Amino acid sequence: MLDPTAYATCFRHAAQRAEITCSRCGTFCCSACFEVVGDLRYCAVCFERQIIALPSLFPRRFWARLGLRAIALAYASELLLTFAIMRAGPRWSSSETRLVVENALFLLLFIAAIVAFCRWFHLAVVTAASRGRELGSPAFCVGAWFIPGMNLFHPFATTRRMLPPGDPTTRSLVFVWQATWLVGVLGLIPETSLGMAVMSTGRAGTASAWLTLSLFVVQGRRVVMLFCALIAAAVVDRVTRGFALSQA
Repeated sequence: MLDPTAYATCFRHAAQRAEITCSRCGTFCCSACFEVVGDLRYCAVCFERQIIALPSLFPRRFWARLGLRAIALAYASELLLTFAIMRAGPRWSSSETRLVVENALFLLLFIAAIVAFCRWFHLAVVTAASRGRELGSPAFCVGAWFIPGMNLFHPFATTRRMLPPGDPTTRSLVFVWQATWLVGVLGLIPETSLGMAVMSTGRAGTASAWLTLSLFVVQGRRVVMLFCALIAAAVVDRVTRGFALSQA
C-alpha cells in the first residue's frame, strides 16, 4: 500500500515534502507544521482548535480541592476522636456501631475525593499534552495511581512534567507531596503488622505494649496523610493557575 505522503507537499510550504497527515482533518504537513498530542498529530489549525475546545480546569479544580480538603478534615477528626476516646475510657470506644458508621462515611468520602481528583488529573494531563508536553496516555497517567509500586513515583513525575520550567516553588511542593505520600503509603506495612501482633498476643502486658506502639504508628500515619491531602490540594491549585497564566 502506497504512503499518501510520498508524493504530497506541505499545505503551508509547497516546496517541502509532507511528513504526516493531520489526525483530525487529513491535511498534509511537513515536519515544521504539526504538533504531537499523545499518539496523535495535528496540523497548526487543528492544534489551536483543540486547545480552545478543551474544557476549563477550574471547575474540576474546585471539586478536587474540596475532596482533598475534606479528606484532610476527616483525618483531623479521626485524630481528635481518638484522643477523646482515650480520655473517655473503654465505655465509648467499645461501640461497634459507631465504628462501622465512621468507617462507612470515611470510605464514601474517600471514594468521592478520588473520583474528583482523578477527573482533574486526567484533564490536566490532556491540557499539558495539548501544549506540547510528552506525558503519555492520559488514561495510563490516571491509572498509574492505582498500580502498586508505580503509584509511588509515576504520577508525581507526570505532575512535574506538567509544570513550566520557571516554577521551582511548585516543583518543590510536588517533591514534598511525594515524600508525604511515600511515608503514608509505606506506613501501612508497620501499621498492619502491629495490628496483627496486637491480635495474636495473649499476655495482657505484652498486648498493651503492642497496642500502644500500634496506636502511635496509626496516629502518626494519619498526621502524614492529613498533610499529604493538604499539599495535594495546593498542587492542584498551582498547576491549574499555571495553565491559566501560560494561556493568557
